[in-house]
Amino acid sequence: MFRNGLSYGFAQSFHRSCLIVPLNDESKRHRLLRSAELMLQHFSRALRTQDLKERSRCLFVALQCARDCSETLDEAGVSAEAAPIRSEYYVLHARLEKLCLDAATEGEGGQLRMLG
Repeated sequence: MFRNGLSYGFAQSFHRSCLIVPLNDESKRHRLLRSAELMLQHFSRALRTQDLKERSRCLFVALQCARDCSETLDEAGVSAEAAPIRSEYYVLHARLEKLCLDAATEGEGGQLRMLG
């Protein structure tokens, strides 16, 4: 798990930021919190598993959940300048993409088929 400890720390920080970001629409807030929670759960599962295909799948789901968080922030009108959560998202997204690519290269023989 400590192999990607810094990236996991960024994921935890992003999750905490999602908990405190002010959103007026309750449905968007619920969607944001649900996606952030799922992202953290799948990332944690990816770090614990020894199965390479399961790691790839969990990292891909974590990446998709992070992207859903970004879409929710866009829909809620949270601008990049107004909220530091955006910079946290960009760092986390880049790290998750890199981890997905590394997992695909390592476990899938270079194929980017994460769910199949």
